[in-house]
Formats: sequence, C-alpha cells, structure tokens
Amino acid sequence: MGDRIVAGRGARAPWTASSGPLGARWLVPLAAVAALAGGAALAAAGAGASVEPPPAALFVQCLEDFEPLSFAALPGFEDPEWVLDEDGTVAVQQNNSQPTLLVADFPLDGRAIEVDLEVDTMGDGDVVGLALGIEPGDQVAFDARWWLVDWRRTEQSFDFPGGTAGGKAHVGLALSEVSGVPSADAFWAHQQLGSNGLVELARGATLGSTGWQPGESYTLHVDLEVDRLRLWVDGALELDVTGDFESALAGGRLGLFNFSQSGATYRVRAERVKGAWELYGDGTPGTLGVPSFALAQAPRVGQPLEFQMGNSLGLESDACLFLAGSAGEFETMLGTILFDLPFFTVFVLHPFDAEGGTKLVGVPADPSLAGAELFAQLTVADPGSATGYAWSRGMRILIGE
Repeated sequence: MGDRIVAGRGARAPWTASSGPLGARWLVPLAAVAALAGGAALAAAGAGASVEPPPAALFVQCLEDFEPLSFAALPGFEDPEWVLDEDGTVAVQQNNSQPTLLVADFPLDGRAIEVDLEVDTMGDGDVVGLALGIEPGDQVAFDARWWLVDWRRTEQSFDFPGGTAGGKAHVGLALSEVSGVPSADAFWAHQQLGSNGLVELARGATLGSTGWQPGESYTLHVDLEVDRLRLWVDGALELDVTGDFESALAGGRLGLFNFSQSGATYRVRAERVKGAWELYGDGTPGTLGVPSFALAQAPRVGQPLEFQMGNSLGLESDACLFLAGSAGEFETMLGTILFDLPFFTVFVLHPFDAEGGTKLVGVPADPSLAGAELFAQLTVADPGSATGYAWSRGMRILIGE
C-alpha cells in the first residue's frame, strides 16, 4: 500500500487586507506601534456581512496507522485479526475473539466522526461498536477511563473463564463508561467490579433493544463535547447524554470495537482538524472596560474569519485589528500588546461604530493551512483609558479543515 500524506500543520496564511480610509488621529499612534514593531503592513477596511459556515467536511480516513489494542486472550477463543483492504480505508475483524479495538492515530479533539459498520455473517450475534477517549495501553491501565458504544444482535448468557461471575448480555445499542481493566464478563454483561468494569449510562432511543442485522450497513455519527455526547444511527438520534467527557477530548482517541464477532467491517470518516479559538491575557481597559472580542464561528480553511468587536468607549471612535503569527506580551506607552513583534498586519477600522462592529478576514482555500495558528488583538481609541487606547484580550486561532 502506498504512503499517505497528511496536510502540513505548521503553515502560515498569507493574510491580506483591502484598502480604505485612514483616520488622521491614527497616524501618530500607528507610527509608534510600527516603530516598536520594526515595521508593519497597514491597511484599512470596514465592517462586513456575516457568512454562515458550511457543514462539517468529513474525509475518509486511512487506517494504516491505526493501532490494534486487545484485551487478554482466553482459552477457546481465537486471537483477533484486523485486515485492511487494498486502499487501507476499510478494516475487517475476522475472528471470534476477546474484546479488541483498532485505535485511531489522531486525537478526538471534538471533531465530528462517522463510522460505517457492517457484519457479513449470519453465524453469530455478538458485539460491534466504537470507543471514545481510549488511548494506546489502556488494555492494561488500571486508571483508564473511556466510553464505549456497543451494539449486540442477540441476547446471550455466558460465564467466561477467569474468576469473575458471568451474566446476560442484552440485545441492542448502549453507551457505557469503562474504567480500569474490565474482565471479559464485564464487557459481556456491562458489569462493574471494584474500580474495573463498565457502568451503563444509556440505551439507544429506538435501538436500545434492537440488534444489528447481518448484511446491512449502518452509519454511526458522533459529536462529542466536553459535557455532551450525541450519536446518530443512519440519521436518527439514538444517544444524547450529558456528562463529563473532558478527559476523552484531552488526547483520547477513537477506537473501532469488536467482541466475539467475526466478519465485521468498519470504515471511518472524520474532520482532520477542528477549528477553534480562545482568548488569553488581560487586555487594557477603557471607559467601559476591556473591549469585547470574539469570532462568530469556528475558523475553517476557505471561509472568512468573522471578528466580532466591542467598542469600549461607547461612542463612535476608531479601532485597529492586529493579526500576527505568534503570541507575545509587551508593555508599551499605548497599552499591553499581546501579539509577537515585529511582524504583524493591521486593519484600520474608521469610523468604528459606537456599538462596535464586525470584520471579515479571508482565509485562502489551501488545505495546507489546516492546523495553522493565528493571533489577534483589537485596540480602540478611548480617552477613558490611562494610555488613550483600550486593548482587548489576545485571541489564539486554530484554522480547521
């Protein structure tokens, strides 16, 4: 199979600005900032109209670098065998084995994910599904914590060798929290023994007691946030659970799950990078405090950044939006600058409405920009500030695909 190329994560965008009027009272302070910076590209622009982001773009994932992870083998069961197709985009688990997973080579990071599942045999009715927040090594980690969506076709009672009590496995789709190193019986019947096992949290809205059918293909779509997990099956919302899922997003991964079910096929689609932004630093207050500063939607390749900016003066004024390639913190006679010097771009907003405004900044439709970082800050001419200029908090922007 050929090499797979992943889009670069370190590229910087060629940010550009359009021309427009420049307020005379900005000439001196901008020159001062430029002197501090060692030079800057200056341009002026007004507010722009809102742009709605497109639906999340999901890409078929190459599974070649996914890592097999299997729980302890038991007598009478085959070792798991994960086999990829020629393109490396479809995985088949071929054997009747103990719990086994194929773990993604990327973190969840809150990205949307879809998994296609199909079982091509009538000979069994056990478990297929997916794991959320699992990490390599969790099969032997007694402090592990992750979440399992498993789907069973038939109801069966069984007692596996190894010491723990057996139990009944119920038909249908369920969400469980997994802790420690569960036994086979714990996976089978959703049991908790001390700090190891499964605690069932919810069952599917319509599939909670309905099994998968051989030969049918199903699409499971997952949206995971720090406090909410939702799962759709073929477009129908089956799970909508609130809880603390922060650890799943802190480096946790997707896992393709199989327990004692041969002939199960999996395909994965996902957002490669999920755009995000956050504020940092304290800013410099003006008449009405530190200017508000936000993005209207998650940053994405090929879609404009829509900055939402507040006016700390509460009256018509002038403002500047600064963009840079890295963060910094510099105390100057104009206030606290939270982007790195000397290289930056500035958009002059003249006049700046008393209610604040918006500014669109284009992001080129270049896939290599996915994962690039940008840093921004707003300043407003405000005589109520000790420096004459109020500064927003800094903003870190991660461009998503």
